[in-house]
Amino acid sequence: MQTDFNRDMKIGVTDSGVGGLTVVKELMRVLPNESIVYYGDNRNCPYGNKDKTTLLALAGGMIRTLNEHSRLKLAALACNTTSTFADDLRPSFEFPVISVIEPAVSATAKTNAESVGVLATCFTANSGCYDRMINNLLPKCRVTAVGSKNLAALIDTGNLDSDEIPEEISTCMSDFVKQDISQVILACTHYPIVQGIFEQMYPSIKFINPAEKQAEAVKEYLEKNDLCSSSKAPTFEIFTTGEAQIYIDMCSRLGIRQPDAIHTL
Repeated sequence: MQTDFNRDMKIGVTDSGVGGLTVVKELMRVLPNESIVYYGDNRNCPYGNKDKTTLLALAGGMIRTLNEHSRLKLAALACNTTSTFADDLRPSFEFPVISVIEPAVSATAKTNAESVGVLATCFTANSGCYDRMINNLLPKCRVTAVGSKNLAALIDTGNLDSDEIPEEISTCMSDFVKQDISQVILACTHYPIVQGIFEQMYPSIKFINPAEKQAEAVKEYLEKNDLCSSSKAPTFEIFTTGEAQIYIDMCSRLGIRQPDAIHTL
């Protein structure tokens, strides 16, 4: 294990596109002094329709690129799909790799819910990852996972006023409504970008944003290991295989400060 971490090294955040900016937003809120370097792989979005071998290569490649550019003290997988196999990625890196799933599951378990809905990509839903982890903590909880092939890709275009988004949400939510499920995990970091649409359409359902829980887990790790930065001038850079303008627009929409640099790959 690497032992020469220092407080001013950066946090790496990876995702299949702009969705992970919801994690960046929460990290900036709870850890305002941290420098963040982000990788959004829009070219290959959505990840949820790909096979594990392909996804392992893509996820590992993103983390390595960020670490080569800016030595990382921690990597946050802001993508639920790649978080389903976080244990396969961790041995390849000297620094911690924090999944977006585990913190969300822990928070959900504390509610002692009798039933929980999980809205995710097809890969995440089919993996059964949320089901297993929730039931390990809440054996009697009924978990219903629904996968969307299209919602992440629709959001990733940046056209959040598209009629296709509420149409896709309505289709995805139908099983939860039929089962009278009152708590749904937005198990793709793209989805909280349009959480307002979810809440407007389904005001009686509580929607859980895993990005908040992951940011809290990152903060807890850094505090425990005395790795919190005290920088008064933290930096924020983005690497992407997509278009820079989408990130500029999404940062504005989410209330995130504009990046110091956007590197298109």
